[in-house]
Amino acid sequence: NQTKKPVRSILRPTTVGEPEVAITIKPLEESARTQHSLDPKMGEQVEVPFSLAVLDMADAQGHQSPSTLASLSHACQEWGFFRVANHGIPRELLGCVSSLSKELFSLPPHSKDKAGPSSSLKTYTPPFIVSPFFESFRVSGPDFAGSAKSTAERLLEEPRAEF
Repeated sequence: NQTKKPVRSILRPTTVGEPEVAITIKPLEESARTQHSLDPKMGEQVEVPFSLAVLDMADAQGHQSPSTLASLSHACQEWGFFRVANHGIPRELLGCVSSLSKELFSLPPHSKDKAGPSSSLKTYTPPFIVSPFFESFRVSGPDFAGSAKSTAERLLEEPRAEF
């Protein structure tokens, strides 16, 4: 019988006149999520229950203060992986970003290599460079939008405004 993890809150001091901000982290129910995994001994898929912390930003909406960012940084360092709830990003935007990301990653290897390690851009990391499970496109600052646009222009046959 597993004991439930407690709800944890991170509260950071704020500057004078700034509202106090709390970011609450709470675990999901163990049965709420299952991960399908290959059992190495049996060679078959098994369901493995797991819990994932939830970073609830409801109390932090509109407060992009140093204390809010420090709380988020602390959560990243302490928990590493978590789901962010009540972040205020519209579902439509999340869907669009997800769709465009899938489109880029589904390009054939010869197309993605145009932005790969041997290209002048060096923004694409193919699988097996870091790990068989890691593939990435990255953008570089300070002009993140310009970096993303350069990569998209190199990869796509025709320029598209949504990239």
